[in-house]
Amino acid sequence: MKKLISIINVIPLLASLTFLFPQYAMSEEQTLSKEEIKRVSESQDSFKTLLKVSELPAGLIKQVGEMADPGKPFNSGCVRTPGLASQAMKFACASNDRLWFSYQSGGFCLVNKLELYELQGNKSKLLWSTITPRPMASLSEISEFLKKTVSKAK
Repeated sequence: MKKLISIINVIPLLASLTFLFPQYAMSEEQTLSKEEIKRVSESQDSFKTLLKVSELPAGLIKQVGEMADPGKPFNSGCVRTPGLASQAMKFACASNDRLWFSYQSGGFCLVNKLELYELQGNKSKLLWSTITPRPMASLSEISEFLKKTVSKAK
């Protein structure tokens, strides 16, 4: 029983550290190139903002599962309300071959996630993922976040 209590006490600490130092939450294999960061900041006009989950590529919707549209209620904590998704899209934008996706996932700890997908027809391939201190609300906010955290992590 004491081991279980110790483990339960460590989980919030680990989650907090991940929020404070998101660059360390990325795996060694998932590095984001300087070219990709440059592309976000210099090619913002080539990205279209997606306003609803239904606008995401069908393959991605299948991958991420049930998700609430931006601003809609969702199960953000441990206590579940039947009929509500356990995650919510916060911001997404797509170009002809890339998709940036910011969303929150509820549970023991509310987690903000940022992911980059490569788009290939109806398929989407996860290229990079991290946890962010807050949901990203625009491509310029993503660009600033990447410049501050990812370039320092390398």
